[in-house]
Amino acid sequence: MVYVAAMNIISGITYNLRGLKLGIRTPRLLVLGLIRFAVVVLVTIASASVILLYHQEILNLIWVRPESRWLVWVWYLVSWLLSFILLGLATVISYLASQVLFAVVIMDTMSRITEAMVTGAVAESDNP
Repeated sequence: MVYVAAMNIISGITYNLRGLKLGIRTPRLLVLGLIRFAVVVLVTIASASVILLYHQEILNLIWVRPESRWLVWVWYLVSWLLSFILLGLATVISYLASQVLFAVVIMDTMSRITEAMVTGAVAESDNP
């Protein structure tokens, strides 16, 4: 079981390396891949910025800053923990939104280019 999982991981890495090699040899694929990456990064930065902009308000909804000096350090700990959780959530949501809204178009174009390179023609589907 462990051997099969390790082999799946290794074959997955080799597919990514083969795709990178193909992207480097084909400038159109490389540009489309870099555009896709840039969109994911920009959407992630935008959503993380919005979350950090409203961080204090979100924290005040959960727990108002205590007056006791002994509890302030726990409040700061919760504040940092909330920041990391929200940034992770923003990253996941941004990735999914980018995949659904934008990267599908780019990936379709990239698959058509790759199919034309490998088979010599692009086969159109019969589905509308």
